[in-house]
Amino acid sequence: KKGSPISNSISIGDYQLELSTHKLFYKQEQSKTLSPKDFKLFYLLSEQLNQPVSREKLFMKYGMGKKFMIAKQQHLALRKLLEKDTTLSIDAVKGVGYILSKKTNSPHRN
Repeated sequence: KKGSPISNSISIGDYQLELSTHKLFYKQEQSKTLSPKDFKLFYLLSEQLNQPVSREKLFMKYGMGKKFMIAKQQHLALRKLLEKDTTLSIDAVKGVGYILSKKTNSPHRN
């Protein structure tokens, strides 16, 4: 099945998320246990890394209803959790939804 986790955890940047416990690790040190809604949001965004996820998909998949402010609060909370890794960002995409981006470091930039 597409999108099914192969292992018990997913890694993005310097973060690792244990799927069974919802524990988020930063450089192998536990930083937080995610709430069920934060976990679902992070998991969905990570499944579509570098691709926008529509608000409608978030609402349908996670039963958030049309509670835009709750989704926005979760997005902001998750952004704060991931701020230690400067290569990761969660941003609102106007008129679409949200995106989790992983920036690649280019050593040849001037």
